[in-house]
Amino acid sequence: MVLSGLSVVGRFTSRYLKKTSLTISDGLIVGGLLGAWALTLIVIESAKRGMGKHVEFVGMSGVRSGLLLNYIGEIFYSISFPLIKISILLFYREIFPGRFISISTTCISVFVLMWGIAVLLVTIFSCQPIHGFWDVRTPSKCVDSEKFFWGNSIPNILADILILCLPVKEISQVRMSRKDRALVSGIFLTGCFVIIASGLRIKYLLGMDIRDMTWTFQGVGLWTAVEINIAVISACLPLMRPTLRFLVPSSVISYVSQSRSSRGTENKTGGSSKVKISQPKSSTVESESDYERLVEYPMKVLVVQEVSRV
Repeated sequence: MVLSGLSVVGRFTSRYLKKTSLTISDGLIVGGLLGAWALTLIVIESAKRGMGKHVEFVGMSGVRSGLLLNYIGEIFYSISFPLIKISILLFYREIFPGRFISISTTCISVFVLMWGIAVLLVTIFSCQPIHGFWDVRTPSKCVDSEKFFWGNSIPNILADILILCLPVKEISQVRMSRKDRALVSGIFLTGCFVIIASGLRIKYLLGMDIRDMTWTFQGVGLWTAVEINIAVISACLPLMRPTLRFLVPSSVISYVSQSRSSRGTENKTGGSSKVKISQPKSSTVESESDYERLVEYPMKVLVVQEVSRV
């Protein structure tokens, strides 16, 4: 919860330091963060009310309050994740100009939005009457929870994989060292942790026992909170480079730069170094000077590299 909040602060700090305007993706990530915080607080409150204890030690009132909190938490979950995913997709459009990314992000965004609305409606009206979800004494008819979990989780994970794979084509077209390429790819692939958390959440969901739900729900609650907060961090991490450079002392940066330069010098036999800007094939930037200004954007700096030639 703290780390996700700091990551969003770092994102906005980077925007300020680079003097770039706020975009729709920034607004969406704030909405996702608020939802993540609300969900985390619900998990904490559920623990106070008996989650993690066997049902015989909680009582019927504890079960009802736990189910009500779970109902509210599922609504926040259904709202927050589409906001975070669409925020990431809009960010891709900002840093990767080109037809492929434009069409891909539009299609995936529409799918995520429509699927999110469908899941939200099913979540809200999962029981008839609605209060039958948490009031076990009320005769009610509810959707099959196991089928709903599978139907919700599989498309979500597939969308996550598509979002993770989207930048691969663009990154592969940029000339850089293997080390730099691995670093850039690693920043984007932090979303893998979201998929891992999603898988663990599904594992605990399928292992739930409705007869002792307060005990078996603890793993679900924990990994749900972890999953959504990691998603926020993953969405903000690619934008945090200016903030990190501002926070890290310049002497440290200078030392690292000199170390890299000295290692490069050892491998030289002559010649000079120069800065070369490699423009992605899909870029719509018209001139090299325009492109150089473009890479001043936090993540677009990945296309600027120092090349030593003999």
